[in-house]
Amino acid sequence: MGDAGTIDQLLAAGNTVSVIEGRQRVAIGHLEEVAYREGFFDWGGLDALAGGELAALIHDDRIDILIDLSGHSGRNRLPMFAFKPAPVQASWLGLFVTTGVPGMDYIIADPHLVAADEIPYFTEQVWSLAESWFCLSPPAFDVDSGPLPALSGAGVTFGCFSNLSKVSDRAVSAWVGCCRRFRAPGCS
Repeated sequence: MGDAGTIDQLLAAGNTVSVIEGRQRVAIGHLEEVAYREGFFDWGGLDALAGGELAALIHDDRIDILIDLSGHSGRNRLPMFAFKPAPVQASWLGLFVTTGVPGMDYIIADPHLVAADEIPYFTEQVWSLAESWFCLSPPAFDVDSGPLPALSGAGVTFGCFSNLSKVSDRAVSAWVGCCRRFRAPGCS
């Protein structure tokens, strides 16, 4: 598969692009939403639609490739994929385990996420990218970072980029255990 380009390039070339996300008909990052609206044939919310209704909408819109970006995370629409509303359906980025959905054709991964000996445990065909699945574009502005606190003896910093409800007592205990094991300042 060749480089498909960015959303901007697809729209500039006159292509019709449809992105369906579980809660919105089109979701391209909320800050960029207004700039992209004109390039799409439809824009609207999907929260109120049941799985069968959403599947019918996708089918009627003649979506060729439908990509799930939630996996088994909260408020996902995985059951809707069982209706097989698009000829090709794939899961990517949500969680790095099989969806278990019979209508899901592919899971997009890489050798770091899905090792060769794990492939038989997936109900989907594993489409392995050559390198990392994770791509970042540099921000449009400079991001200053200070010195790493741990190098100055100021302590270890833990960060969690997940839903705060996932930070359990068990997780915090594990972090404290790491601090103690590595004798981080401030841990006793």
